[in-house]
Amino acid sequence: MIRLGNGQLCIGSTGLHRFLPGTTTSGTRTYGPGLGAHANANFGPAGAIEPGTMWNFQVWYRDAGGPCGENSNLTNAVAVHFVL
Repeated sequence: MIRLGNGQLCIGSTGLHRFLPGTTTSGTRTYGPGLGAHANANFGPAGAIEPGTMWNFQVWYRDAGGPCGENSNLTNAVAVHFVL
């Protein structure tokens, strides 16, 4: 794992693909529908989300005044298996 801000980058440092940033006041970030279409249109063959593949997602967010003195943090990672 790699330290990043107040957190740990759990998903690895190679092959990262950045989705559009968003804002939240509730602490919940939702992306979709259209996640696969966006990835397939913007990330090329290496970033295509296809049925039968599994992807790991993690959110990097601002964390002003965080516990380690940095201004950003990371969520826990979540693995998503895409099916038809």
